[in-house]
Amino acid sequence: ATLRKERMRQELRPSQPEGLVILPNFISATEEQALVAELLAPSRPRLDKAHLRFSNTVQQEYGPRISDAMEVVEGAPPLSMPLLTAKLAARVASEADRLGLQARLG
Repeated sequence: ATLRKERMRQELRPSQPEGLVILPNFISATEEQALVAELLAPSRPRLDKAHLRFSNTVQQEYGPRISDAMEVVEGAPPLSMPLLTAKLAARVASEADRLGLQARLG
């Protein structure tokens, strides 16, 4: 199994920059449309970061609430990822594991 994972990593490397893994057709066009609709829905919480220097972004954050000072906001409930997005995140983690890709921490 380890040899097969190493072969897969080697097959991915020649055509892709280091650190970037592209898996063609990992999601279908239908899944893509559903994810876009889910994430861009007007009901999704958005953070307007325009007040920060050099920022013109509106973003979505999930998990613990983080302040502009990059500190956990105590007492604020975490925001859950939308359902389809959470399922995709789990698929990405599973595929990374299957390919033998390890997160580099630290």
